[in-house]
Amino acid sequence: MPSQRTPRTTQAGSSATSLHSDEPVSEAKEFVSPAYNLWIVPIPVRRRYHPDKEFQFGLGLNLLFGFAATFTVANLYYNQPILSILADDWGVTYDDISRVPTLLQCGYAVGILLLAPLGDMVRRRGLVLLLIVLTATLSIGLALAPNLITFEILGFFIAFLTVTRE
Repeated sequence: MPSQRTPRTTQAGSSATSLHSDEPVSEAKEFVSPAYNLWIVPIPVRRRYHPDKEFQFGLGLNLLFGFAATFTVANLYYNQPILSILADDWGVTYDDISRVPTLLQCGYAVGILLLAPLGDMVRRRGLVLLLIVLTATLSIGLALAPNLITFEILGFFIAFLTVTRE
């Protein structure tokens, strides 16, 4: 003898019965798809964008972004006061060392042309984190550069990735 059951409804707040018994079925929680930064680091649900929640841009966040932008831009200019020291340490001429600021500005221009438009095509949070991680990693190599050629190559790529603030 088949058991009687009431049909399931999809309205919120309505009760439904199980197919095998007359016990009410608990309402299912809304499924939230996982979101990731850098395609591997999960974003907590409370940190994701929600259109109904008002965004708070307080003093702390404003200071954090101000310092981050300042130190990111410093990648382009901090080498200029020490160019003569670098030339003496590596035993190169001043004409050779003068290529460093030029290459950094060229790398920044290429980054604006190629990387800045990506902000309109991909998720910005992941892109910004990727650029910051790569810039920090290359900066370690820049500090350990044994010669001018290595310094120029790493400097170009750091300037290329410095478009984070754009």
